[in-house]
Amino acid sequence: MIDTFYILDFDHCLGNTNKLQEVLQEVIERETGIHPHVISKAREEYRKNGGSFDTATYVKQLFDQAGKDSEAEWQTIETLFIRESQVMDMLEPYAEELLRILQERQLPFGVVTYGGKEWQEAKLAASGLMAMPHLVTDVKEKGYLLSSWRQADKTFLLPDVLTGENRLQAKNLVFIDDNPVSFVGIPTENITPICAMSADK
Repeated sequence: MIDTFYILDFDHCLGNTNKLQEVLQEVIERETGIHPHVISKAREEYRKNGGSFDTATYVKQLFDQAGKDSEAEWQTIETLFIRESQVMDMLEPYAEELLRILQERQLPFGVVTYGGKEWQEAKLAASGLMAMPHLVTDVKEKGYLLSSWRQADKTFLLPDVLTGENRLQAKNLVFIDDNPVSFVGIPTENITPICAMSADK
């Protein structure tokens, strides 16, 4: 049993999603000739409808349509994307400071990010955060996900993937996210929600 566990979002909270997207599109244009405008337009249309754009899935669809081996093509693109991103600062302002404070004070935390697993983990790797405990979820309303961890005694049974331990429980959660939809369904007790706003949104 621990007192408090910190849940951190990735996109627009820790990682600079727009900068990561730009680097990926540059790599794709250089390696395949697909113009960034094609991907940007699809991304904006998807986001207008409230969705989270899965770039990996979309790009693989383009490869399939062109009669290419989408998995092999994506693996090449992903490798170059991660390599080129890792020499840049892909974190949001103050994200590094937040992570350092949590680590220095030995405050347990993990990343919970919404989206396709392949694309989310590519961004985590590109940002240098792949080694951090993380959970990729297809539940947009993360409040419902956190509610599912709640036990009869009002503590939270944390997923092993976030803690590396079996059946670790927390009395309280601190939940940091930038998307208001993420807070839908959030428990009203023993949890502190913090809505962060990215500088690039």
